[in-house]
Amino acid sequence: MNLLLQSLLTLLTASTLYYTTHLLTHILRARSTGLPYRILPFYEHSSLWLFFGSTLLRLLRIPPPLPGSTSALRFLEPEWTWRSKYEVFRALGSDLVMTVSAGANVLWVADAEVVAEVVGRGAGFVKPVHVYGILDVFGENVVTTNGARWRRHRRATAGSFNERNNKIVWTESLEKITAMVEGWLQQQPSLKNSNESSTTTTSDLDPPNPNPKPPVVIKTLNADCTRFALHIISYAGFRQKLVWPIAKPNASRSPSTSSPSSNPAKDEVEDKPPPGHTMTFQSSLHLIVTYILFILALPRVMLRYAPFRGVRRAGRAYEEFRGYMGEMFEEKVVELGGGGGGGGRRGRGEDIMTSLVVEHQSGMEKKEKGGFGSTSSKEEEEVLTEKDVIANTFTMLLAGHETTSGALFYALMMLAMHPHYQVKLQAEIDAVVGVVGEGRDGDGDGDVPLPLSYEKHYQTLSAGWAGAIFNETLRLFPPVQLIPKYTTTTPQPLVYRGTTHVIPPHTNVLLCAAAVAQNPRYWVRGESENEEEADLGGFRPERWFKEGPEGEGGVGGVDDTLDITNLRFRPPRGAYIPFSSGQRACPGRRFAAVEFVAAMVGLFGRWSLELDVDEGGGDWEKAREKAWRYVQMSETTITLKPVVGRGGEEVGVRVVRRGGGRD
Repeated sequence: MNLLLQSLLTLLTASTLYYTTHLLTHILRARSTGLPYRILPFYEHSSLWLFFGSTLLRLLRIPPPLPGSTSALRFLEPEWTWRSKYEVFRALGSDLVMTVSAGANVLWVADAEVVAEVVGRGAGFVKPVHVYGILDVFGENVVTTNGARWRRHRRATAGSFNERNNKIVWTESLEKITAMVEGWLQQQPSLKNSNESSTTTTSDLDPPNPNPKPPVVIKTLNADCTRFALHIISYAGFRQKLVWPIAKPNASRSPSTSSPSSNPAKDEVEDKPPPGHTMTFQSSLHLIVTYILFILALPRVMLRYAPFRGVRRAGRAYEEFRGYMGEMFEEKVVELGGGGGGGGRRGRGEDIMTSLVVEHQSGMEKKEKGGFGSTSSKEEEEVLTEKDVIANTFTMLLAGHETTSGALFYALMMLAMHPHYQVKLQAEIDAVVGVVGEGRDGDGDGDVPLPLSYEKHYQTLSAGWAGAIFNETLRLFPPVQLIPKYTTTTPQPLVYRGTTHVIPPHTNVLLCAAAVAQNPRYWVRGESENEEEADLGGFRPERWFKEGPEGEGGVGGVDDTLDITNLRFRPPRGAYIPFSSGQRACPGRRFAAVEFVAAMVGLFGRWSLELDVDEGGGDWEKAREKAWRYVQMSETTITLKPVVGRGGEEVGVRVVRRGGGRD
């Protein structure tokens, strides 16, 4: 007993000594920077706290701190940069803040100049690829590598993001957004086949409908946007055309029931899997997305033998998807002419997997001919393998659908909450695409849109309201909240407002996307009679048509990474980072913009969205407040997503004919 007690005391003493020594060391390092800092009882990004911290705070009934609070509790909240946006930095009077714990020091950044400097110095501020190791589910890829290995993966993946593929994305997006609306309208065929609009119209000039029909309330907007983006990236990624599930016309549905695509795991297209498979490609893809957190977090053995059916389905989907990817790889190799360089060149510019196979074949050809050149490193001379091709294809699929689905969902929610922007967007669509007679096809019913061309219409539409809505949505709801970097063994100087601060070795550096996007140094206000609504936390797409403060306050130039570049306002470099910035910026920025603009035009060219005012007891303002609370309760899983549960409830919207909603 005495031996056990002595062992416990020794362990306690050693732990205390370790904790105290490391905490004091980190305090001294933080103090040496000259930046404001807060001391935390433990490391805010430790695995235990990330998994159990929020639950512990709820069990202890500790209320969340106010947005502008600078207490230690604020920095221990896992989503604090999203919850408070710029308010903590404003309260501290500094756009650089450090947190100190025994585990590590963290530098939080909401200054555009510093963001630009950090992303521009890849050797000094390194991407912590170990944080992304969870994404190595099919092997290392462009997200999980650094240095020469990363350059090899980046070169291979960048080839498919080109104008040829963008044109395909445009056409497919128009087709799928139409299918999504058709799925909604199947629940109320009368709306599809008549000129009737919603019974909740607010125009005083419109007479009430004498025979109102129960409105269809869509409470699956997030799931539908996810499905939409998944279908697009599937076709652009490996030319797999997925089928949108449409409700059967004779199916009995309550008017308030959700759309047929409410649960991708249950709503699979009825089809027989090909020989050698136990599920179709579309089913495996939807299940991969539905259970992605299980697939990323759990070992393969646990996926296969877990006692929970959902986890086992995830494991089965993983195996099926990997099998399909292997088959597609072999088909692409044959299609492109084996290992020949000629076939590879013919394939460049096609879908993502084709571009990767081209890189694979090109590497094989160079290796057979005797090398890559005297300047190539050993890592760069490595040939892209089949495993690399599959891993990068999956990574592009995951990142592509996550980012765009979120942007589309939040944009549709914002437009439903601010319908006057729908009117502006629709007027611009009519002006750019053209209007024939009273209706869009000349018969007055507004049913058939005129043909839309990527070459003819995209550039103009993206420079107008569609582009402004895209940029403003991503400013308010950046898909990735924190972009991580770290200093290695060498201290790194940073210039902040004219003063050089030396960042110590082994410091985690987090670029705060939501905070810097609401830093008043870099952004112009919108237009509103209500000053509260006009602030940087509000949805004001018109700010992108104004002249901005570029070049002021020592900001080094404007952001040249935006792919919607014809808008008048150009934020300073580092102030707008929904796609990251610098060398490691997302190569699919324009891909996402094309997909988004096509969706906006395809939907709002014929229809409008409005909030379900019944959720506010018939009161419009209450319905809008509820919708705003709903989107603000979002949390980061892989990217920012709305949360249902824990006091949150998915907010319903209604699809109505143009002119039938709010002005």
